[in-house]
Amino acid sequence: MKTWTEQRDKLSKVMNRLDSSFYFYNLDHLKAHLQSIASVIDDDVKLWYACKANPYSGILKIFRNLGFGIDVASKGELDQVIASGVTTDHIIATGPSKSRKYFKELLDNDVDIIVLESLNQAYWLNEVASQLNKTPKVLLRVQLSWQGGSSVLGGDAITPFGVEDESWLTMDRSKTDKLDILGFHVFQWGNLMELDRLKTIWWHIGETITTLANSLNIPLK
Repeated sequence: MKTWTEQRDKLSKVMNRLDSSFYFYNLDHLKAHLQSIASVIDDDVKLWYACKANPYSGILKIFRNLGFGIDVASKGELDQVIASGVTTDHIIATGPSKSRKYFKELLDNDVDIIVLESLNQAYWLNEVASQLNKTPKVLLRVQLSWQGGSSVLGGDAITPFGVEDESWLTMDRSKTDKLDILGFHVFQWGNLMELDRLKTIWWHIGETITTLANSLNIPLK
């Protein structure tokens, strides 16, 4: 790994040569930072990087090489991640905008887990899975009431991400017979720095999701 002085000198030469703005990524530092995180994470915890944060192939390859999963939210991100050599068993598909055509792309590429944001998405994916004779692993995204925090988009209004637990209770299971429902996806509070508030929120999530899982007879894998 080059020292910061060596990197600074090299960067100065590039700045003097170019007459325009550019991005500089310290990939050595990124790799060391990720390794320090991975070293304190239990084996039963998997970490995922959101491709939308920065889809640069050099960055994706570092996450790939260290065994991190990649979160994609569009076909463009999916294509970029696969082109960067990330195997599909390390890809999770999130995002509220999913069509039947996109679901086919995900299944054709054997994406490991697909997060469903609505009843319609569950029914659409089931249709596509039936046509392709596949049984995709899925998570149902639940949007809970704002207890102890605010929406990641700000405020406490309902967002396009997921639906409330009451809506999932109305799901017609005969229309989801091709789906392997592993559990649920909950992520809606942001900018929380107080540990006690975070504990309270996660306890609320655990209780609510366990009740929902029991009502739907879904094992929390």
